[in-house]
Parts: sequence; structure tokens; C-alpha cells
Amino acid sequence: MPNLLKGLSAGAIALIGLGLILAWLDMSGFSNYDTEFLGAKALQALNGAEPRYRAIVSIFPPLMVYSTLIVGSAITLQALLGAIAVGLIVWQMGNIAVPAIWRSVWTVLIVLNPAFSLMLLRSPVWVAVTIFLMLLMAVLWMLAKGQEIPSLPTTLLLVLLGLGLAPLMLLRYEAWLILPAVALIVLLLFPTEAWDFKVTAILVTLFMSLVLIATWLYMNWMFTGDAYYFLNSHYSGMRLAETKIFLQQEDFLNSWWQSFAWLVQVVPVYLAIAGWTIWKSKQKLLFTAILLLPVMLLVAGFFQGAFMAEVSRFGVFLGILPAIVQLQTPTQFWQRSLLTAALAANLAIGVSFLQQDRVIPEEAIFWRQISGQEHLTTIPVQQWLQQKQAQRQIAQVLHEKLLPGQKVLLDDAVNFPVIYMLNDASYFILPYQNEFFLALQQPDLLTDYILIPGAQTRGSEQDRILSYWPQLTETTLPGFQEVFGNPHYKLLQRLSPP
Repeated sequence: MPNLLKGLSAGAIALIGLGLILAWLDMSGFSNYDTEFLGAKALQALNGAEPRYRAIVSIFPPLMVYSTLIVGSAITLQALLGAIAVGLIVWQMGNIAVPAIWRSVWTVLIVLNPAFSLMLLRSPVWVAVTIFLMLLMAVLWMLAKGQEIPSLPTTLLLVLLGLGLAPLMLLRYEAWLILPAVALIVLLLFPTEAWDFKVTAILVTLFMSLVLIATWLYMNWMFTGDAYYFLNSHYSGMRLAETKIFLQQEDFLNSWWQSFAWLVQVVPVYLAIAGWTIWKSKQKLLFTAILLLPVMLLVAGFFQGAFMAEVSRFGVFLGILPAIVQLQTPTQFWQRSLLTAALAANLAIGVSFLQQDRVIPEEAIFWRQISGQEHLTTIPVQQWLQQKQAQRQIAQVLHEKLLPGQKVLLDDAVNFPVIYMLNDASYFILPYQNEFFLALQQPDLLTDYILIPGAQTRGSEQDRILSYWPQLTETTLPGFQEVFGNPHYKLLQRLSPP
């Protein structure tokens, strides 16, 4: 079977498998915050009140929101991205000149590794990052070996390199900080060329990335008056209220130290294979710079305060392994056996890491859900479970109570999961809408219900309704009565029509 056909077949099988698993998880009541956020924003753009463009104009990562709109569902997008990632791994494995049994074993060990498999199931952004990094690495290796094994024209490869790099700018803000490193890599790729060629090569490679960054900053400035609104706003998705408490930040030097400390603990196989590749290479500086690119994303995450303790964050390093193994093909039996043992050991390390509860509550719960274990009784895990149960309860209450044409005043900075679970944004008056502030001042004229977060909901201090009506934490408003309440939510209903 041709290599490309194998990749397509593997992707199709992965699409079916991932779709079934994600559908089962959704029906069993589990959903992660990334999926809920993307799904809620897509619903606002699809059936929310005008001006709907405001709901998504400053959302980050924009590429994922628009992709969710295209396919119609965050779960569908997750399954599609996962299928593409698996298909690419099988395709790249097929390029390694070893017997098929070895390639099959390595593929299984990579896909079943908890870091990679959890990424496929709960981290759509990082799956997309992995896909583009896999393509980026493949082009970089072709350029690095171009003088020895001519294939595609250099200019075309540079264009492909730029096209593979550009989408990363709209997926992770950390990618903006690796552009100088990419420019350095381009210089190292052409050490004997004239400087006018080197400068042209850098411009060709970085042009689309710089255009996307400038366009995104301009859009934020044009619609909000703040070019960095997507960084500063509670509604952008950069730092969700429920997960903000788990974000970690370090200074520049400690960011490198912490990054390698995590790599040693979660994906030591990447460091081993990268080290072997650099040692065997004649272009050590160039290969080191290329293999440090995904590490730089990790460093930038720490430096920007965007890192969370989650194993699925490291699936990227496993996804790009096949492209690296191609550079120094393990030709001898002991080399293939050693690589197999390293991948198997890394799989066991990932399982052990998750079992020790060293990750954020959402991932710990997700892992135990798919592995059929009882949930942990730690306080963070129980708080997460209680929050999810409360969200499902309030969504069910609204589903039963809401009549066509009725409106709920809601601030989605914190409460976006309710929109996702109700699967309809048309019922809500949200901060992006023109009538939100009028409804906030005179709720008895425009709203039938008011939904606010409770005292135990993380990020409740960001809720504009509570900021405007702080007394709602203790009482109600004239003309409204409480119809549902728990430590996480409070729902008020208007007593009579306006």
C-alpha cells in the first residue's frame, strides 16, 4: 500500500475512533474548558444577537474559533484535527527505512502515550500546533539536507516553510516569540550564500507570520481601541477564569530550567532522540536550533505566564518524533530495540505521572474517566466536579424554563460553559451586545432571567452583573425572585411581564 494511502487510511480510522470516544465523553457529562469556550463562541457567532462579529473579533486563538464555525462543532473539530495528526504520523513513519513491524510498534507507542492521546482528546489548540510543527519540521529537514539530496526548489521550500509557520501565530501567542529563532535558522541553512539572498530568504519565511500578527493587532485596535485587547480582556480566551489559577510564570532563566525539568519528567524520549540526532549530525548548530523550536514554545509559555501542569501539553514533542527519526535512521537491531524501549518507557512514565496527580484537576479527571478509575478525593478535583455538576444543573433548569423569545442576562466571561451546554446562544443578552448595558441598568424591562456565578465559582469577581449589582450575592432585585441557587450559580426570574 502506498505510503500516502496508509496515512489517509489511518486518519480515517482515527476519525471514527476519536469521534466515538468524544461523543461518549460528551454524553457522559464530561467536557473540557477549551471545547466549551470554542463551542460557546461559535454558537454566539451562529445564532447570537447582533452585532455577532463582536463576539469573536478579539478571541484568541482566532484560527480555532473560525474553524469551529466552519465545521459546526468543537467536538467535530477536535476529531478532525486528531485524525489529521494521526494520519501525518503514519505517513511520516512510512518514510523511515526500517521493516514495517518496527514502524507499526513505534506508531502505536507514540499514539497510545498519554501525552499524545490526551492531547488528541482534550487539547484542540495543541493538536493544531502539532500538525503545523510536523509540517514545519519536515520542510526544515528538507532544506537542511538540500545540498546533499536535492528535491524541491529552495525558493518553493522557503514559501512552504513560511506557510507552515504562519498559522502558529494565530494558534499560540508564544509562537510570536520564536520568530527570531526561525530567522537564525534560515541564516544557518545558507551559510555560504550572499547576504542579499539571506535577507530575502528571511523575509520570504517570516512575511506571512508578520502579516498575520499585524492584521490581528490592527483588528483588535480597530474594534476595541486596544491592539492588545486579546491579551487584556477577560473574554478573549487567553486566560480562562476557571483555569487562570493554575497558570505558572517564571523569569527568563527559570523558564528554560523549568522547561527542561518538565521535558525530563514527561517526554525524556524527545531529549534522548534529539541529543542522538545532534551528536550524529555534521551541522550541530543548525540541528540544535531546529530541535529547540518546540522547546522555545514551552519556554515562552512559562515566560508569558501561560503554562499549566498538563501532560497533554507535551504531545507536541511526540508528534514530531517521526520526522526526527528519519534524519538518523536506526539501521542496526540494537538501535531499533533501544528506540522501542525508550518509547515504551516513556509511555509508562506518562501513566505514572498522571497516576501521581501532578496535573491540573481537569486532566486528572479526564484521565480517570477514560481509564475507568474512581475520581480522586482531593479538594481541587472535587471542586472541579462540583462546578461541572452545577453547570449541568443550571443548563437543565434553563432548558426546562426558557420559552421562545425569553432572554437571560449573562456575563460569559465566567459562564460560557452554560451557553455551550444549552447549545443555543439566542436566549442570552451578553456583554458584546448593544443592549447589555441597558439590560444591566434596567433588567426588569429587557430580561426574563438573570444568571450570576456563586461564591465558589472561580473568577466570579470578573462578572459585570455582580460588579454592577453586588447585593445580588446576598439578596435579589425588585421584581425578581430566586428560582435556583447553589454555591456556584444563582438564577433570578422576573415576577411579571414588563
